[in-house]
Amino acid sequence: MHFGQRISSVEHGAMIVAQTLAFGLFIFPNDLHLSAGHSAIYAFILIGVIAAVAMVIMNKLAARFPGRSVGEFLPEITGRIVGVPLMVLLIIAHTFWLGIAVRIFSDLISTQILRETPLEIITFTMILGVAYVAYKGIETIGRFSVFVMSLTYLAIGAIFLFSLKDFDPTTAKPLFVGVEPIVTAALNAYYVVMGIQITLVTYAFTPGGVKVTRAAFIALGLLWGLLILILISVSGIAGTEAAKTLNWPGILVLRLIEIPGTFVERTGLFILVTWTASVFCLCTVLLWGISLFTTQAFNFDMGKTKFFIVPVGLGSYWFSMFPQDYESVQDVALPIISAVGLVSTLVIPLILWIIAMLRGLGESSRAKTGDR
Repeated sequence: MHFGQRISSVEHGAMIVAQTLAFGLFIFPNDLHLSAGHSAIYAFILIGVIAAVAMVIMNKLAARFPGRSVGEFLPEITGRIVGVPLMVLLIIAHTFWLGIAVRIFSDLISTQILRETPLEIITFTMILGVAYVAYKGIETIGRFSVFVMSLTYLAIGAIFLFSLKDFDPTTAKPLFVGVEPIVTAALNAYYVVMGIQITLVTYAFTPGGVKVTRAAFIALGLLWGLLILILISVSGIAGTEAAKTLNWPGILVLRLIEIPGTFVERTGLFILVTWTASVFCLCTVLLWGISLFTTQAFNFDMGKTKFFIVPVGLGSYWFSMFPQDYESVQDVALPIISAVGLVSTLVIPLILWIIAMLRGLGESSRAKTGDR
């Protein structure tokens, strides 16, 4: 289907980066160190390998159905009897993810910066702003994502550069503690890369082809490099034991870094602003994508997508208020989101890709037989 709006390969890659860096940027070192201890870096490498395999599968699947997002080709592959209930489950799960993403943002802002502002006000304001941009469509989101991606590279590079003087290589040195803790940590913290699944939605709005796939993998590689810099900084500055006990180990690193000069003396604030913009991108794409997915699941006209933004936004607000406190978010919500991420980025796309190949569905199969 022709959507009317288009994004470039660079914007496609930038949206992948914004989707992923925004969720768990300051907290994933805590989950990795809790389960894997000094093997946290090995767990993160495993996450990167799983994400790379998932990206290959998702790109192959999306490339078989150019110009069509997952909400359109999923019922064709599975049949509507299976496809529609599966889509409804994914809509609920991703609305939950959107709500928890907003809640993590609100918790950090209310506990670290705006301590007198009610959590509900911060959350509702975020969702309201996100809904407005989502209403404008994917082209606006894509351009904003490129801007945010550039700032993010600069901000995280600044963290690592200025943390070198406080860096202790002995505390950052990885130690192998066993396969089970590493696998457990990788599964628990998989939420940090689950944003790559946006590929199955945004690919339909790109020109397609090798250039788009290359941009997606470049984005994933840069993303993996940025996240591992943060993990190494936390391990080398705060230490493994401190990272286990801190809800926001990334914030501790920002506070410990002393940056001379006037131009960069507020780098910590600059990084928080950049992260806020990334969260905004994440939530905007999620809200817009869920609304699009809902429209396609129930065979509504594509013009109705905008009408689902408000109910999805309200649903995400309800989910965001559901956890009693941040401990509930970390102990209950994040493991659920990691499980959903693993299923929706790897398991479901793999099954759909295999079925599509066996049934000969998609443009690539028709091209081989000359049926255009």
